[in-house]
Amino acid sequence: MFIQQLARIIVKQKFSGNKFDVQSFSEAFNNSRSILVLMPEDEDDFKCSLDVLTFLDELKKKSL
Repeated sequence: MFIQQLARIIVKQKFSGNKFDVQSFSEAFNNSRSILVLMPEDEDDFKCSLDVLTFLDELKKKSL
């Protein structure tokens, strides 16, 4: 209990002044070279998700 409270205090002090930049998903997607794609187990969903891989291939993104 004490350790958790101490950790919260330390995190608040360390990150209270930091401002995180907002980055749009499309900008991050366009700037990336590779994309991690997690494929579904269900066979029907797996077949449908192949369109995503085709799309990424057309954009010359490396699928991991």
